[in-house]
Amino acid sequence: MHEFYILLRDIFNEVHFIVGGCAFEEDVKAFFDTDVCWPDPSYSVENITSNRITRRMNSFKQIIINDILNNKLEWGSKNIIFNKIHNGIEWIN
Repeated sequence: MHEFYILLRDIFNEVHFIVGGCAFEEDVKAFFDTDVCWPDPSYSVENITSNRITRRMNSFKQIIINDILNNKLEWGSKNIIFNKIHNGIEWIN
């Protein structure tokens, strides 16, 4: 699994995506309040909320969030420990 963490960090450093994660049997739907298949208007960055991410974090092994999105989110849980990385934050379960 460590190799996947490194891969996600390397991709983030090159592509500068908004949010990404490594998980077993999870997909991008975990970040959005929808179960509709993509493509759908529900999958817009404006619909990503810190509440949704914190509720679903335990299903992920790693989450990386760009500083642009992180600055817009208001984290309700103070028990979440993020590590600062280049242009973003990272959480590892």
